[in-house]
Amino acid sequence: MNNFEVTTSELLSLENAKDGATRNALALHLAEAKCDGVDEVLVRLIQRPELANNRGTLVHALRYLNCAPHLALLTDLVVTGSFEVAHEALEAIETIEHVEGNDVRAAFEIYSLKDRA
Repeated sequence: MNNFEVTTSELLSLENAKDGATRNALALHLAEAKCDGVDEVLVRLIQRPELANNRGTLVHALRYLNCAPHLALLTDLVVTGSFEVAHEALEAIETIEHVEGNDVRAAFEIYSLKDRA
C-alpha cells in the first residue's frame, strides 16, 4: 500500500468515524502531517449539525493547515460557536498570513449580519 492509499483510507476513516475520541485523534494526526485533503474533510465535519457540540478539536486541527480558504467559516464560528470553538476559530484566523477579495468580503458579511441580530 502506498502513501496515497493510506491517506485516502485515513481520510475516509476520519469522515466516517462514529467515536469522538477516534475522530479527534485521527483529525489531529492527519492535520499535523498536513495530509492532502484533510482540510476539506475537517470543514465537512465541522459543519455537520450532529457534531455541533463536538467540534472544538476539529477546529483546532484545522489550525495546522492553510486556513485562508476557510476564513468565512472560521469567522462564523467565532461569532456563533461555543467558547471553545470560538477560541479555536480565532486562533486559526490568527495563523492566516494573507487573504483578499471575496474571502474577506464573505467573512465581513458574516460578522456584520451576526452583529445586527
